[in-house]
Amino acid sequence: ILGCTPRGTGCRGDEIKEWIEENNFKGHFIILDDDSDMGDYMDNLVKCDTYNGFTVREYEECVLRFKKWMVEDNV
Repeated sequence: ILGCTPRGTGCRGDEIKEWIEENNFKGHFIILDDDSDMGDYMDNLVKCDTYNGFTVREYEECVLRFKKWMVEDNV
């Protein structure tokens, strides 16, 4: 985990964009959230259940994405 955005009143996607710009972040990332207001970052979302949180299902989805990125980046 590299960081987290402050919980504001706006769109989470806007808050994430602001964090990325402020931290000059370049690279792949996954958003773990129980909401889906990610704007331009919907493809980065692994949606967690509000009540169960981060489960094996979400973990497996994250692993698949990381493996895909490793292949794409020749790591």
